[in-house]
Amino acid sequence: MSPHNPLLPDAYDVAWTVFTVLLFALTVTALTSLIRRAHRLSSMRAMVWAVVIIAAPGLGPAAWFGVGRRSPAERPEER
Repeated sequence: MSPHNPLLPDAYDVAWTVFTVLLFALTVTALTSLIRRAHRLSSMRAMVWAVVIIAAPGLGPAAWFGVGRRSPAERPEER
């Protein structure tokens, strides 16, 4: 068995490529969702969400889908 495995770099390349493509798709999906719901948000809030989605890949889209996507009218009332 050789200590040098020529397939190892290829596997890493494939894994990172898949990860990057999925992250890009998640970001595009989050931005599309934001654009469709922008009429429910103020201009400033929509701009801040767009910056968060773009500046924090992975976390920004996850935050949008988890918290930001619900409009204020759809949120349950806090007592």
